Amino acid sequence: MIRIVTKSAKETEELGSRIASVLKGTEMIAMFGGLGAGKTSFTRGR
Repeated sequence: MIRIVTKSAKETEELGSRIASVLKGTEMIAMFGGLGAGKTSFTRGR
């Protein structure tokens, strides 16, 4: 398991974008977290 901590919604979105740029399209990413954890911000970075 990899743990990455971001400090803002913008930083979380940029992380999502960076990760999306190296995915091939067959991978699966599971995200867990409560309300406000940043799941939507992460996926917005596609």
